[in-house]
Amino acid sequence: MAYSTIITGTPKTVIFKIREVLEYLRPGSVFFWDGDGIMTHEDQMRNLRLMGEEVIPAVLEMGKELEIYSPFEVAPRTNQPVADAATTAAATITAN
Repeated sequence: MAYSTIITGTPKTVIFKIREVLEYLRPGSVFFWDGDGIMTHEDQMRNLRLMGEEVIPAVLEMGKELEIYSPFEVAPRTNQPVADAATTAAATITAN
């Protein structure tokens, strides 16, 4: 894996590089910055469209495949899915 802090390229190459990062680091959160630098409005809109239509859906699928969950899907204290955590908390409160 080539180490870099910035991933650039076509959707295909970006998806490949992101997968390497996810497999190696297994981060809890990933942040995307799109459209930085000198670009025409048309290029910025194309970038944004490609991120939304190709890159982000592929990253979501990778996360499922690699069992990397977002902080919005798993409760950090219990490591349970958020819906289950809420049900467990409610059951605990009612039982007390």
